[in-house]
Amino acid sequence: MKPYQEYSDKAIIPIIRDIIESLESNGINMEDVVTIDDVTKNFEELSEIITKELNSYFSKVDFEDVTYFMALIINNDDLEPPLKRPKLKTFEITHVYQRVETVNYTYRTEMKSFITIDESILGELHHTGEYEPWDGNLIDEETIDGDYSEDWIENIEEV
Repeated sequence: MKPYQEYSDKAIIPIIRDIIESLESNGINMEDVVTIDDVTKNFEELSEIITKELNSYFSKVDFEDVTYFMALIINNDDLEPPLKRPKLKTFEITHVYQRVETVNYTYRTEMKSFITIDESILGELHHTGEYEPWDGNLIDEETIDGDYSEDWIENIEEV
């Protein structure tokens, strides 16, 4: 548990008031920040302002700290004791990154013939299905290029 989570209501209310004052001085009306949907719409701006304000109180501020104070503001519109304290939740996030890669696969195949085999003959044999390179032994696999093409959140679930 973070130390400020153990602060009394009397000690934490001035911090919340300073955050609210900072938000309002940056043009954020507190009537526009009453639900989690409101926070979601303005998260980047809210987070930046709250982080800046919390940095004047604490040496290191992280995501969890910011969300704690966001939840305090949402849950306590009148700032009267006793404050409704948020509970820390854990979320499991499944995020998929799709990567497109160019890979060179090197196969070695032994083929018996009474004549010299060249690329032209192998091309004809490949075309007719009599020769398939991947029927040989894979001897090397080298990724020569790759790039992430797309990503998406597949699931967010509270655990």
